[in-house]
Amino acid sequence: MSPSSRSISLFSIGLALLLVTIAAGCSGSSNGDEGPRSVPGFPVWDGASIQIDLSKLNQIGPNRAAGTTAHRLVHLYLLDRLHDIGIQPAQPNYVQPWGLPPDTSLNLIGFLAGDDPSLRDTAVVLLAPFDAGVGGRSVSTAVALELMGVLAQTTRFYRYPTRTVVIAFVDGDEGMHAYFRNPAWPLNATDAVVRLGGTTSSRPRALGPFTTWQALVPDASLAPDSAAAQLLDRTHRVLLPYLAAPVVPALEAVD
Repeated sequence: MSPSSRSISLFSIGLALLLVTIAAGCSGSSNGDEGPRSVPGFPVWDGASIQIDLSKLNQIGPNRAAGTTAHRLVHLYLLDRLHDIGIQPAQPNYVQPWGLPPDTSLNLIGFLAGDDPSLRDTAVVLLAPFDAGVGGRSVSTAVALELMGVLAQTTRFYRYPTRTVVIAFVDGDEGMHAYFRNPAWPLNATDAVVRLGGTTSSRPRALGPFTTWQALVPDASLAPDSAAAQLLDRTHRVLLPYLAAPVVPALEAVD
């Protein structure tokens, strides 16, 4: 990247994050009908990497049952991407085994440390399935990678996100429940959980009563790239108060 392009990019991110401060003092300023990337404070993204992730994930194939070649391939792909993005492992080599035998069913968990010393010990958790490659699940996986990548780039230059962000690629609904039986981040220090995709939107029983829970599913009527852009925007809308605000947001009762 040329020095001039880098300057423009940093200026764009800086301008966007300046709007976070303005937005934090306003309530109800977001219009639910606004298009993708409309959230004030959302770091700039061009969608190129999400297209690559979608393509790679779809090439692996839809049958990703534990023990299959496709399951192993998507596991390796996600490990490479987490490492490339700069996400720290929350488990040895990111892997949380939970099936029998333990090398078949597993979750992949990493985290991006928050930048605010008073808030980094609390976290928001992003769950995304990787056990199937059809329809919305590849979109959900790609969106989670894109969001973590953008946040990792942003935190190098600005105090954002304030809280730690945990990413857990879960092996199906059973993998989600396995995460909550043995969480990578203490549940009493988890402020919000967002589930992308999956077959159930039920709130896990392990979550405390003051933890925000929301399940978001890609719009199946849209093309994958449009569905990904929309889901990315919706996800960041939910997480924004936790990533930028200096205080714990009010409880949102969403199931």
